[in-house]
Amino acid sequence: MDYKEMHNDPASPAKYKVAVVQMTSVSDKEVNFQTIKKLIEQAKSQGVVLVSLPECFGFFAGDSDEKRSGAEPLEGEFIGRYRRLAADNDMWMSLGGFHERAGDKVYNTHAIISNTGEIVKVYRKMHLFKEDIEDGEDEGEATTRGEEMCIADTVIGSAGLGICYDLRFPEFWVSLRKHGAKVMLIPAAWTKASAPHWKVLLMARAVETQSFVLAANQTGDHNDHRSSSGNAMIISPWGEVLSEMDPKTTGLVVSEIDLTKVDEIRDGLRVVDHRRDDLYNNFA
Repeated sequence: MDYKEMHNDPASPAKYKVAVVQMTSVSDKEVNFQTIKKLIEQAKSQGVVLVSLPECFGFFAGDSDEKRSGAEPLEGEFIGRYRRLAADNDMWMSLGGFHERAGDKVYNTHAIISNTGEIVKVYRKMHLFKEDIEDGEDEGEATTRGEEMCIADTVIGSAGLGICYDLRFPEFWVSLRKHGAKVMLIPAAWTKASAPHWKVLLMARAVETQSFVLAANQTGDHNDHRSSSGNAMIISPWGEVLSEMDPKTTGLVVSEIDLTKVDEIRDGLRVVDHRRDDLYNNFA
């Protein structure tokens, strides 16, 4: 039986339309905002209740200096515009990663905004991307590592928050699932070089946590130094891709998710209960 066969109760009170965005952000914050504004209005017209934006949605820096100089405070006007956009459109928004200035530090921050414009939860990226090759990207040059896991209470239930490179660490997502998350928000600016890993890792995270996965992503060339892979998608807790975008296009995709199916799948195959964490450090 596949997810679509299980997803057959039109009267379910736990059904929600969600959307993930795929865009090519640049260093012009106004251009990015206007692009997102149109997509939020489009999502509203389709009955969507939550939109997930990719990492670097509002500003794509060319180097570490630009990351530092372009960083914005959480309570400033930059995020304030997106808060008003959420309220004006009665839309929950996952702001999938922006450079947040907090004192003398800069974080890569994922913020959840309610449909009234309130900041509900903030996650600061724990796993910072680093390529150990010549001229490789090192996120830690400009960004401080976060230290706390986050689950947000949203219109679509308990959502585990991560950003991009966090995807490669399964223990991170299993911990979110153990602490009650039923939806995993995984916004990214996934590199083109790692494109073959993107979809298989997302499907694995959905299957091993038995959760919906909403994966917004960047695509195309942002500047002379950086490109992203695209292929934003929404995946069921059974590991099936419900909707996805062509890697080379921009816009959004919409799916209806039913949270009762999370409980059905978890009750039918109690993977977390079967884990042997007590033995995983025992070697013969």
